[in-house]
Amino acid sequence: GRQSAAMAVYEDILQRSQERTDRMTEVIARSMLALCSLRHKDLAQAQAQLQEAGRYVDPEHQESYERYRAALCRVAIDGSTRESAKEEILDYLAWAEERQVFSAVLDACLLLGRMSNPEERVDWLQRGIDQASLGGAERDLGRAYMELAACQDQLGMASDALDSYEQSLGWHEKTGQPRDVASATWAVGSMC
Repeated sequence: GRQSAAMAVYEDILQRSQERTDRMTEVIARSMLALCSLRHKDLAQAQAQLQEAGRYVDPEHQESYERYRAALCRVAIDGSTRESAKEEILDYLAWAEERQVFSAVLDACLLLGRMSNPEERVDWLQRGIDQASLGGAERDLGRAYMELAACQDQLGMASDALDSYEQSLGWHEKTGQPRDVASATWAVGSMC
């Protein structure tokens, strides 16, 4: 279905980038193909795509490097030890904070939060939300607030959870899909 269609698009982009010797677009296409491969549970293919992308990756080219590092972290989560994966994500976070790539900061904090106990998860999510908000990286704030609210609710922080669910709803109404808005609306109603 959708995954196969996405793979076809990225394979076409890859082919065109190779024809034009556009290495940064090749890195992006291979990184996205690696993510598609992970969704198909093909870790070996994901690793192969990233190994090829690694030949041309340039930390100075922000967009391609961000995509590469995001894919690399997800491959590490699926294919490495927990500690190795966490080190990879912390390195990604350090790069993102140093370069002030706030979408990547939020992405790294979401990944770190998912690997942490509930108390640490609240801290990681709040750190990502705070930096993304300051930097104007709005795309994933609805999801981040939803994850924060669920964790706060799990920890018995009902008032904070309600505030976070309301923030999630506001961001989903602004940037989310209808199902995200419905989920956030239900969560707010449920907490009330």
